[in-house]
Amino acid sequence: VVALEPGSGELLWDAARDEGPGGPAAVAGNLVIFAEGRGAEAAISAVRLEDGEPAWTTTTRAPVLGGPAVHSDEVFVGTADGRVLSLAADGGTQRWEYRAPGRADISPAVDGETVFVAAEDLTSGVATVYALDAATGRERWRFSPSGPAIGVSSVSVRDGTAVVGMGDFLIHGLDAANGAERWRARARAPFTAWLVPVAGEPLVVGDGAGHLYGVDGDSGKLEWTFRVPGALVEASPIIVGSAAVVGDSGAQVSAIDLRTGLLVWKRTIGGAPVGAIASDGERLFVAVQ
Repeated sequence: VVALEPGSGELLWDAARDEGPGGPAAVAGNLVIFAEGRGAEAAISAVRLEDGEPAWTTTTRAPVLGGPAVHSDEVFVGTADGRVLSLAADGGTQRWEYRAPGRADISPAVDGETVFVAAEDLTSGVATVYALDAATGRERWRFSPSGPAIGVSSVSVRDGTAVVGMGDFLIHGLDAANGAERWRARARAPFTAWLVPVAGEPLVVGDGAGHLYGVDGDSGKLEWTFRVPGALVEASPIIVGSAAVVGDSGAQVSAIDLRTGLLVWKRTIGGAPVGAIASDGERLFVAVQ
């Protein structure tokens, strides 16, 4: 885990991390929280933001593929064996556990007092969105489309609507209070757990095959569709100003106008797949694999 000075790229600190899958790190107060390790040795760990020194480690017994979600003094993660965990941010103590059939490879979303997660049962082909009480882990509601729907995105919440792309080739807008479907928009490919719908005007959702969709968050109307050259597998688009910016497996970074869905600019970087992109409003920080 590496911390860089944003203006110069100077290395501030680096902290050892056990090899294994893991999504992006999250910041909780003065801690950086991340997943590490494989199999039964998988864990969630925290290091100090100022110097990278270890703070705590909690074993999860199965890998955490999505990034942790931080809300108030809690950390929420999903595991490869279908568990959703709530941990205390200050010490890593487990507060509750919820078990879903299949895998919960997603990054959870938190809105108010509710945690939203999606899980996939690879045996039955069923994909399900769950709303859980953030304090207790009690299930509030669940939503599953009829028929197989493997290929689900993470969930994001905007203005009382939980948005998720699923393997039924639909983007679903669900009432965050009760799980009722408010709208649906047609997609052209399944999604992956590393793709998170991005709140904006319109919403921006990417599928695994490299399509980006601009979706009206109130009605579900599909405003535009844009296709980048490569696939979107491990990183979501971000919104910077009036554009959605995304990297793809074809080594291209693209900026798409939010209003029109037209290309603003593109650039090939490094000749290798582009992963996560972040921005401080002036610069783009691009991870090249």
